[in-house]
Amino acid sequence: MRRPTLRRGRAVAITTLLTLVAAAAACAPGPDSWLPTTPAPVPDATYQLGELAEVDCGSVTACTAVGAELVADYDGTWGAAATPARRFISVSCLPDGSGCLGLDGDFRSKIVRLPDTTVYQTDIQATAISCTGPDFCAVIGYEQGRNGVVALMYDGATWTKTALSRPNPEAGPSAIDCVTSTFCVAVGGNVFPVTGPAVIWQWDGTAWTMTTHGTNGYLSDVSCASASTCVAGGYGADRLRDPLFRRWDGTTWSPWTAPPAGAYTVSKISCPTGSSCALLLWRHEVGEHTARWDGSTWSETRLDSFHARDIACPAADACHVVGSVNRLAKAVSYLEGDGASWGPPGFLPVAGRPMASFSDVSCLADGACVAVGGQTDGTATRALAQRWDGTRWTPLPDPGPQVGRPELTLSSVACASATWCMATGYAGPDHVRTRPVVLLRWQDGRWHEDPLTGDRPSTTGDVRLACVGTGFCMAVAGSDALRWDGTAWHPSDFPVEPTGGGLACGSATSCIVTGGDTAYHWNGVAWQATSLADLIGVTDPPVGGFVSTDVSEPSCPAADACIVFATVSVFDDSSLPLVHTGLRWDGTAWSAVWSDGWHPYRSEPVPSDLSCASADRCLAMDGTWSFDGTTWERRRPAAPPGAVWTGLSCYGRRCMAVGGNRVVADDPAAGTTPVVSRYAL
Repeated sequence: MRRPTLRRGRAVAITTLLTLVAAAAACAPGPDSWLPTTPAPVPDATYQLGELAEVDCGSVTACTAVGAELVADYDGTWGAAATPARRFISVSCLPDGSGCLGLDGDFRSKIVRLPDTTVYQTDIQATAISCTGPDFCAVIGYEQGRNGVVALMYDGATWTKTALSRPNPEAGPSAIDCVTSTFCVAVGGNVFPVTGPAVIWQWDGTAWTMTTHGTNGYLSDVSCASASTCVAGGYGADRLRDPLFRRWDGTTWSPWTAPPAGAYTVSKISCPTGSSCALLLWRHEVGEHTARWDGSTWSETRLDSFHARDIACPAADACHVVGSVNRLAKAVSYLEGDGASWGPPGFLPVAGRPMASFSDVSCLADGACVAVGGQTDGTATRALAQRWDGTRWTPLPDPGPQVGRPELTLSSVACASATWCMATGYAGPDHVRTRPVVLLRWQDGRWHEDPLTGDRPSTTGDVRLACVGTGFCMAVAGSDALRWDGTAWHPSDFPVEPTGGGLACGSATSCIVTGGDTAYHWNGVAWQATSLADLIGVTDPPVGGFVSTDVSEPSCPAADACIVFATVSVFDDSSLPLVHTGLRWDGTAWSAVWSDGWHPYRSEPVPSDLSCASADRCLAMDGTWSFDGTTWERRRPAAPPGAVWTGLSCYGRRCMAVGGNRVVADDPAAGTTPVVSRYAL
């Protein structure tokens, strides 16, 4: 009786064991497998995503700025931003301080008393609004479908629509400014192409009149200090180099004889008095500036990466500029200075939304990794650094306080051991376009900023970094190359400023930098350039088309083994073909080791990040490709789908990818959080 029971028990045990083995095999990571990994939490920031589009002031200490789902107030400091479900495009604040009116949307626009009370539903496509008090406002815009220019006039009780003339069917209004109920000026023209005269419409309390100015031109804004002093500005036929101004003296419009010198485009004007004006202008290939006039001289301030949208000056010594920096709504104020001293753009405080991401990662052979990047905490940009011990991510100390740099972003990292890493980045406020390069070392459980002989370079982009042990590192920032000798950094000139690509070193006498369709090799003494165009199949562009070449960052698992992944796309009217090519440096020359041939273009990410654990185990992202030493194969992309992968490091048969992920896939305004994922080669 017992033997059958024993046999049955053994059969059950064997069946159970086989089931467990099969389940374990099914769960075990195999080749072409992404392994979910979660970084350490990053605290929510306290800033406002988005962009402020227009600002107006009722007095020196009462201003309101608006944008898409944004309203921010100034009462001496910029306060918390509200987020109403409205798309504000214009705002006008009453001089008596009793409030502001905003335009919600440019299709059947609503006139809204702020903070959020609808006053009037229009049937027009409004462009701008200006009010002189609670009993007079004017709105300029189009009939639906842009079939005619119209003005809406408010007399304290009712809104009345009036049709305005225009010189051609394409001309339209851009801005309006009213000083009294009997004096308003609206401006505009043909925005693109500039194939008609600039237009000025003027209200005298009874009727609108129109005048045209120049053969080809467009006036983008107008500001009136009084009924006898106005300045309108924009551009002529060449919108980048041909500024256009008109000035009103109480009787006639004539060219302004005192504008800033040089070539530029004017976007916004604010003139609080007849002898003071401020402009937002764009100088071609230089960037955005504020220009302030004191009645005799101009002073300009470059705004760097601050994308300014509007300027308002309630007094000669008080101005406010609003806009955004890297999709963060910001405002900057100038108060009682020398005409060129603007405070740094201030984040608008609001309920927490995350804005943090990794930019690079470095892993050792045993799987220990360090990832670096940046995060915004609402008042400054701080470095982000975390460590992976094979099981979980934990934060590393913020390097900023340890090295005396309160605002810091890290762009690259390279580790030689679990206790020694080098990291590079740049210091300074987020709105500054060109920032000094920072070179940091993680050792003895803390961050150190190492000495640099010679001048410290600055950069507008990321700093590339590669290390071979603790005694040699190479960093490239723009056209500057920096070498670490175990004690200090030493500068040396790089041949050119490479476009895109990256840096990798197989030894102290063999480093590769890729940029465009060129590779640069460091032989221990100097850099040498090699064109990769023939190897990767770069062709002459077709008539009416163009050729796009993308070469990934290199990866050098050894001095005689460096790998890159190249993509060439040819765009023309009839076809969109592309070709992928795998290239290898053998210590002496480059060769193409694989190509998939020309085929019709499919919309897909172009791999930019590449890492090789050895010469026959590599991974490339975005869009995942793996290399076995002979062939590149397309693999499943990493999750989540909306993530932007910016760093990759492979070790053994694993790879670690890092980047940033939108909190809401289709909504960049919802914020960004760090994201990591591992891959099994």
